[in-house]
Amino acid sequence: MTFFDESLPSLTSVPQCECSPTAFLARSEKLKNIFSNRPVIAAVRNDDDLNFAMQSDAPVVALMGGHILRLPELVRRLHATERTVFIHPELIHGLGKDPAGIDYLADLVLPDGIVSTKKALLQRAHERGLLTVFQFFAIDTQAVISALDNANAIEPNFIEMMPGLLFRQIGQISSITHIPVIAAGLIKKEQEIHEVLAAGAIALSSSTRALWSYQIDEVSDAEC
Repeated sequence: MTFFDESLPSLTSVPQCECSPTAFLARSEKLKNIFSNRPVIAAVRNDDDLNFAMQSDAPVVALMGGHILRLPELVRRLHATERTVFIHPELIHGLGKDPAGIDYLADLVLPDGIVSTKKALLQRAHERGLLTVFQFFAIDTQAVISALDNANAIEPNFIEMMPGLLFRQIGQISSITHIPVIAAGLIKKEQEIHEVLAAGAIALSSSTRALWSYQIDEVSDAEC
């Protein structure tokens, strides 16, 4: 069965997400603690990526492709290895931009959260107890200003800025918002991880497999 295969055994009833404020805050804080040691999110687009991520030390995986019917299986597999799972709804075949799709995720798929550029999706995900990452593209100054205005209105758990190598923008954003910043896009080298984190990002999302097992303690130990 391939990552984009539409076939799947019949879905079974599963419990809904834990949506209490205390549990929601605990999950957000747990993720921040994970990032403090392993800040790289494995951006997975296909079965090969998924298998590699399962063999890596990446504790957080972002699903950036596939078919809607495969999601329950994929999330179960990742959760079985105690990984945190985020889904990009707009990149999933059959899910897209419909807020009703968030109910499907919350009721039957049970990811830990979503990554989206869409305010309606993020707000619905928050209502359903999913962690939220507001993604935006820093194409110019006005785009950054608008994104921060939207972030203040949405109040996501994290902001994901693209492309991730705009170190100056990461620093500026980190200095004016309480929302933790994730960098994404074009990050391919370990040195770039150091620079992104030094600029103020709490984590980064990358499709470069060689970075998925990166651990901050390894750097600290080497410098001691």
